[in-house]
Amino acid sequence: SFYAEKYGRDIPTAVEDLERELTACRLMHDGLMTIAGILLFARHPEHLLPEFCTKAVWYKGTERGGIEFYDSRKLEGTLRKQFDEGMAFLRKWNSRIQTGASFNISVAEIPEFVFEELLTNALVHRDYFISDSVKLFVFDNRIEIRSPGRLPNSLTVEDVRRGIRRDRNPVLTSFAWDVLNY
Repeated sequence: SFYAEKYGRDIPTAVEDLERELTACRLMHDGLMTIAGILLFARHPEHLLPEFCTKAVWYKGTERGGIEFYDSRKLEGTLRKQFDEGMAFLRKWNSRIQTGASFNISVAEIPEFVFEELLTNALVHRDYFISDSVKLFVFDNRIEIRSPGRLPNSLTVEDVRRGIRRDRNPVLTSFAWDVLNY
């Protein structure tokens, strides 16, 4: 259904045509699904790529070394599933603050689009050559989202501040908007 929506036609039914189409989309190479193909569309990517999950911990207190937590989860599945479950985890933490004199009117302390952007970037732009998970750490005073890898392709922090960007995972980047908003 994703393919039909994105390309306006049914997915090919003949194996050769399907493989040709997936190869053209860079979701398959030499008859095997690519990491991007698995993370985007496999039924159970955690069976093939168990290390590419998201680990979420809601700590009691303000220190990462703490041993007490309110909640801890391993989020597995496609990038879409990890995104949805990661957003649910972050929503649970995000406090509601009163906006006026009425106790019945409130807004999220941190706008949801902030979490959407940060989590999308952590999942899509992480270094998939590193066998590690994305981390969501929630503390009493902050949230940390950690994505494996360094800045890609000689990019510096100063470049980022100037709005310069480099894609580490162009196939994931090309599908991310469509997949996460499907």
